[in-house]
Amino acid sequence: MALRVEERIVAGGEDDRLLVHHLVLRGPDRAIGRHLGEIARARYRLAPRATGDPLRVRRRRTWLRQNAPRLLERMLGLADALGVDPAGDAYDLGRVDAPSPGEACAAVFVPAGATGGGPLLVRVCCAGGREEPAPCATAGVSRPYVLETYPEDGRAALALAAFDPLGAALDGVNAEGLAVVAARDLESAPAGPLATGRAGVGLDEHELGRMLLDGCSTAREARDLLARLEPHYGGAPAHWLVADGQGDAFVFEIGPGPERAHLLEGEGRPVLVTNHPLHRYPGGAGLPPGPGPAGTYARYRALSAALARGAAPWGSPAPTGAGSEGGEGAGTVAALWTGIYDLRARALAATFFVQGRRAAEGGAAWPELRFGFS
Repeated sequence: MALRVEERIVAGGEDDRLLVHHLVLRGPDRAIGRHLGEIARARYRLAPRATGDPLRVRRRRTWLRQNAPRLLERMLGLADALGVDPAGDAYDLGRVDAPSPGEACAAVFVPAGATGGGPLLVRVCCAGGREEPAPCATAGVSRPYVLETYPEDGRAALALAAFDPLGAALDGVNAEGLAVVAARDLESAPAGPLATGRAGVGLDEHELGRMLLDGCSTAREARDLLARLEPHYGGAPAHWLVADGQGDAFVFEIGPGPERAHLLEGEGRPVLVTNHPLHRYPGGAGLPPGPGPAGTYARYRALSAALARGAAPWGSPAPTGAGSEGGEGAGTVAALWTGIYDLRARALAATFFVQGRRAAEGGAAWPELRFGFS
């Protein structure tokens, strides 16, 4: 089956801060990976990362063949596009050499009873601090992708990808109604590879969300898959909010120390994630005073209070909660997009902030866009 490609610009322009692509790929996984690699090479002049550890690359390829063959096929397609030996050990093909923005995010899962409709998973993706976002940028314009993939004999998935054109899912939903949001852990300083098994052989923080979307239909299947994987981080600590159309939700975290993997259950209640590890502060207990790194503590408190009041914090144009308590770090968060995933409808309503640092500071939001499976 030949690859079928559809692409168009859906938000922003060359004079805006964001220019958003909607890319639809239908066909074999290797062809999907090849096309994404061609985008990385031709548009952004990106390259695979050279490695000084060829044994690790070889072990990782064997691990992927046994545990994540679909992801491996896309990596082989990336090698095709970038002109490197797909069976060689000189390059780490897990991602291309693209910068990662300093996300300062919030995500909320709301069960069906609280919304009057299907369960919702809401994500606000931001750039933290005073840096400008740098996902797949050309001429100073950042280019996130709404990426729809329809692999042969696989699950269709709809995801937002930014700084890794290979298809890292910052947030997304698949055709079975499973949704995943990835968020940086800004509190845990990276001190080297973290793994539940052999260091650096399993999936890193870019790949884990994509693996869940491609490999699981329900949150229960996602738990089972995570128990078999060997996750680690390649660039920054992270955690994931996972939920399905039946209202089952949990948070998965990778942290330092002997007990590296943590799974926190939603148990039918709303679940809130910002940019600090939840397992250190159960239910928000013991959360340090002040805004925290890039306002993570302030966002958590503000959104928790809104949920306790029965308010809908996802209804705000940029519900970050950052800076609400003042102090250092207040007001330094720039919203990139808000995504509202309806898990029963298997659909996304997205708003992109294409101009300015924040909508509240005079920036412009593109009209809401809706995406679903065809």
